[in-house]
Amino acid sequence: TEGITFLGNEQFALVDEREGIVSWFIMNPETKTIQFKPEQSIKIFPYNVGNVGLEGITYDRKSKQLFVVKDRKPKKIYALQWPVRNIKQPVINIPWNAEDSPWWLARNLSGIHYHEKSGHLFILSRRSRTIIEYTLSGQKVGMFSLKSGSAKLQQTIAKAEGIVIANNGTLYLCAELNQLYIFKKRTGKTLL
Repeated sequence: TEGITFLGNEQFALVDEREGIVSWFIMNPETKTIQFKPEQSIKIFPYNVGNVGLEGITYDRKSKQLFVVKDRKPKKIYALQWPVRNIKQPVINIPWNAEDSPWWLARNLSGIHYHEKSGHLFILSRRSRTIIEYTLSGQKVGMFSLKSGSAKLQQTIAKAEGIVIANNGTLYLCAELNQLYIFKKRTGKTLL
């Protein structure tokens, strides 16, 4: 399991990296365990791709789309309509070709977050040590470096894996091993 997102009404979706599976389930205060159910999952690709598969998932409530990123070989961004109407033949779109971005900009895709206020996708690249802000059509509109010296970082965040932005603009970034970074935007400034 690599990524999770909240869908509303106690529903969540997550991704399995190697198998390329998107699953959804209900979780509430009474939930003790969560079990995989084939009838509540779809496969993005039909075979095990190893450690270069699905890395992150996010949800746009307005367009009712799930966005999923594939790490590399090749880098991919998938968009799926939610709820999924036919798990045997799901509608999967590719909003733009992530491989067209300059190699240094995003050497891989390790996390994704849909920011409701801006309507943009924030894509995390662990290998490039960068967060890139894109429109839904793939136009780059901002970047945020995770290297030493940026945003008062005393050392580079080398293994960033997950990203979430709260409604107030606070950015939460998780990294291996067991690290959580919290970035708050300056008053009057945009996040990136």
